[in-house]
Parts: sequence; C-alpha cells; structure tokens
Amino acid sequence: MNNPLRVLLIDDDEDSPLLIRGLLTQSSQSPFELHWIATYDGGVSELKSGQYDVCLLDYRLGARDGVQLLKEAVKQGCRIPVILITGFDDDELVKEALQAGATDYLTKQELSGPVLTRSIRFAIDRRQGEEQRLAVLTELKAVSQHAGIGIWHLDRDFRIQSIVGQCPFGEASQPESILGKRLPEVIHDRDDIAKAHEAAHRGETTTMDIHHNKITYCLRVIPHHSEHGQVIGSVGVAVDVTNSRYLSNGLMNAREIQQKLFPAQSPEYHGLDIAGRCRPADAVGGDYYDFLKLEDGSLATIVADVSRHGFPSALIMSSLRRTIRNLARQTSDPAQILTEANTVVYEDTPMEWFVTAILATINPKSFEFSICGAGHQAYLFDPGHKTACIIGTGLPLGILEENPIESSHSSVLVPGQILLFFTDGIHEIQSTEGELFGLQRVTDLVSQVRHKSSNEIIDELFESALLFNGDAEPEDDMTAVVIKVE
Repeated sequence: MNNPLRVLLIDDDEDSPLLIRGLLTQSSQSPFELHWIATYDGGVSELKSGQYDVCLLDYRLGARDGVQLLKEAVKQGCRIPVILITGFDDDELVKEALQAGATDYLTKQELSGPVLTRSIRFAIDRRQGEEQRLAVLTELKAVSQHAGIGIWHLDRDFRIQSIVGQCPFGEASQPESILGKRLPEVIHDRDDIAKAHEAAHRGETTTMDIHHNKITYCLRVIPHHSEHGQVIGSVGVAVDVTNSRYLSNGLMNAREIQQKLFPAQSPEYHGLDIAGRCRPADAVGGDYYDFLKLEDGSLATIVADVSRHGFPSALIMSSLRRTIRNLARQTSDPAQILTEANTVVYEDTPMEWFVTAILATINPKSFEFSICGAGHQAYLFDPGHKTACIIGTGLPLGILEENPIESSHSSVLVPGQILLFFTDGIHEIQSTEGELFGLQRVTDLVSQVRHKSSNEIIDELFESALLFNGDAEPEDDMTAVVIKVE
C-alpha cells in the first residue's frame, strides 16, 4: 500500500498496544499507524469517525463489552471492518459478534503476527466487497448499453437502491426518477415481477421469461445475502433475448473454455487412486486444481482458490495456471514454485485480490510425500481412522511481495492413507437456516466412505454439501482432490 495502514485498537489493557505493534511489525512489510483507545466511549467516537482502515476490538472493556460497543457504533454509521479479539473461544459469542457487525474474530490464544496480518487482510477484503459492487455497477452501465442487460437491487422494504441498463419497468427510461421508490409503486401491472421479488426475500430464486414493450426478457431474481447469510434484499437481472441468446451463449462458451483448463483425466500411477473436480458457483469461477509431472518424475497436485468468484477470479485463475505450469517445468521444488508464483500474483493483481493455494508432491516410486501451502490446508486420513490437518505456513499468494513459502510436512505415504484437498466453497456452504456445513462434516464424511474410490468419495462430498445447501444455489466455487494410497 502507498499509504500506511491505519489500525485502531480499542482495549483497556495498557500492554496491548505494545503487543499488537510488535505482531504487526513482525509480519507486515507494509507501513502502519496504530492508534490506541482504552475507553468504551472513546472507542465509539473513533469508530464513528471513519478515519481508520480496520479496528481491533477487545471483548472485555470494563463494565461493558466490545459487542455492545460495536452495536452502538454500527447504529451511528460505522463502516470500518472490525475484528473482535476474545480471551476464549465461545461459539455463541462469535455468532453474536458477527451478527452485530464484526467482520472477523480472533482468540488471544491463536494470536500471532501472520494470523493477525491475514485476518486484517481478509477483513478489509470483505468490507471492500461493497465498494467493488458499486464499481461493477458502473461497468455494467456501459456493458448494458450494448448487451441489453438490466440490473436492479431492492432493500428489505422493496425500495429500489440501484438500477442500470434497460429494465422491464414502465418508468425505467429515467432510472434516477425511481431510485428510492418501492417496486409496487413503479411496476403497477407487473404482478409477476413483484411475486418474484417477494419469493427472493424468502430466500428463493426465480427465473422466467417476461414481455415488455415488444421486448422479451429473461428475468432472474435472486436473494441478496449479507456476509452472515441473512437475506437483506433482492437483485433482479433482465436480459434482452428478443433477437438472440448472446449473453447466455457467451457464458456457456466461457464455462466450456474454463472447464478445458482443468485436467481432462486424472493421472494414473500404480498404487494411487486419484480424482479431482471443480464446480463453479457462476458460469466461471476462481477455483483451480491441476496435476503436473515434475522434472524429477514426481507427481505435483495443486489446489488454489482466488478470493471471490466469477469472471475476475476466473481471469486470475487462468493466469495462475499458466504461471504454475511454467514454473513446474523449471523446478521440482514445490516451495520454490509457490514462492515465485506469489511474486507474479502480487505484481499482476489488484491489492484486494489474493489466492490461497496448497501444492503437494509425491514420488510415485518411493511414495515420499511433501506439501507446502499458502493460506490453505490439506487433510491426511490414516488407516487407523486418525485424521491430521496439514496447514500451509505461508500467507496467501499476492498479499505481500516477499512471501517465502516453506514445506510444512514431509513423510512417506503408506497403503490405506487418503489425502484430501478442498476449497472453502465446500465447508462454508450453508443450510437454509444459515448453519455452515463445516470442516467436521467434511472429515467425518470422508472417513465414513473411505472404502470407496476417490471419484466416489468426491461424489459423496459434493452431493452431501449440495443437499445440505437445500434448493439455494451455492455462493462459492467448490473444488476437491482425493488421492488414495492402495
């Protein structure tokens, strides 16, 4: 960053500023300014000022607590991403904090320089999502003039918050005239559109063709969820399909092209059963997996996840694939491959984008196994039903220019072991009640079906996650790779 990262610390412990300053100095190569507030009222005032990039908020604040402070600050218009720091891990407290508006949370037991830096980056990225939405709307205004697209966004009260392009509304020739109005006041005789938005506010998605002024539109109305999974409005998209299905065909073509970037088939090695799969949330996505043969004859397996999804993530994914493949021709060292890939991602992508990745190598003769990761993890299932989580020690690719990545695990694989790599689109998928599928369900399921083939294990994993999600469309890409030692 060109300007220092402005960090607000709200904590009544006078030792905390020294601790936080030390952690940030240790792990962040970007300049920062730390401002400490020790009181509840002072914290509310500083949060309301909006002059900081991120806030670290301690839960214990004398007679009152950080969640109360956060609620009060949000009511007064606070939009700063807030990370709650607690002395204990309490699921109910975490849920309350997130519902109050916290972007992330950390326990003091897990607090370290890399963890704090990563959490700050993730918190800022999430909050910048809204800014990205506004930027996308600007771009869509230009695109919609040529592609015949209209997009509008309603809040909980069915009031129109934004509208771009040509939409099937009687007054939409002057979009600014209907902003802030309730949809029923605008559409009058379009009961079908009103019902579609009512369904979206119940969490349902509607797709249908409608006709307006001799134009046929393909209309899709979807729920708009908060970062906590609550429905906070709805989004309508109308595509002019009167003369052609240009957009639909374009999306299908893009999806077909991206699918060809994934391995056409899994590699075959004696004693190994290997399978991989990716399911984009949109037509194209930002998840990536690949199988590569290195110069020393080892099999390299990589799984990566670009922040967010859709077309921008797909572009970064395509570039990363080319980079990894080029590096794999030059070296058989997985740590070197990811370290050099980090430099490329850092130089070629905007600051708010990053990539989590994990790269494993297996010698197909000796079954020697090595793994390194950048903000990603893998799971190793032993024949005795013990499961180990192998956490990559590096930061996600693209966050820091200098991000040396080292091997975090080396061993020799034995028959009966299973390696599982997957992206967060699987364990973060939610039920209709907002419950996460969770890591525990993932590992329990794989343990239960470990007798099946790798491809069948992935079938079970995807089917269970999608069933847990109900009728809703997954919001994130889903990718998994399974390697069984036979």
